[in-house]
Amino acid sequence: YRRRRPPSWHGGMTAAPPSPSFLGVPLPPTHNRRHSFGHGNRAPWPYQTSPQHFQIHPLLNGEAYVSEFYFDIANPAFAPLRKVGPNHTAMVSVEELREPATFPTITRMRITHDAIPQWPVDLELVHGEYDISGALPITVGDVLWMIHSSLHRQISHSDWAQLSQSEETAIARAYTRRYRSIPSSAQLEASQGVKRVDYLMERHVFRGLVRAPDEDGFHHWKLL
Repeated sequence: YRRRRPPSWHGGMTAAPPSPSFLGVPLPPTHNRRHSFGHGNRAPWPYQTSPQHFQIHPLLNGEAYVSEFYFDIANPAFAPLRKVGPNHTAMVSVEELREPATFPTITRMRITHDAIPQWPVDLELVHGEYDISGALPITVGDVLWMIHSSLHRQISHSDWAQLSQSEETAIARAYTRRYRSIPSSAQLEASQGVKRVDYLMERHVFRGLVRAPDEDGFHHWKLL
């Protein structure tokens, strides 16, 4: 997937906002904002260094997963949540979604899952024609949004034909559980048929990314 973003990169670890068309919602002003968890301003997440000398954002780090972060990829709505108390959650703030996914920052990233290697999620950001400062980095929001949107694509008849009988049964059960889990949209979800996310079966809750050997010029991570 390739998309253009407005030139607003200032280098270093400055957060770069995903474009409104990417997140599907209008972005609020970037100045004088507070984090939306009721705790006022929050210290930045501490980045952890991987063996490959990349630092990945804690919300994405599969080697040291943040237990207070909850992102159900099977949910038809894009809803990355943060646990803020017993039985209470809030949406991850726009500021956090704008934070760079890695440091050093990157503009090309591939995400794969062992259950569906045939459907890699490729992110590539392209700077504008008049952007003299270069391409903007991939953000946390970019990664989560592209994983969600890619895995909510319907499969084809040829995809289904390649499954064994046992795989058909297991994936059909995952499909049924998924659409029944949200009664308000069950009929709509059922009508859309099996999606890629159903191939994950019980592994549809995000557990982070881990580094893998790079492929085709993309920095490669595996989805757990």
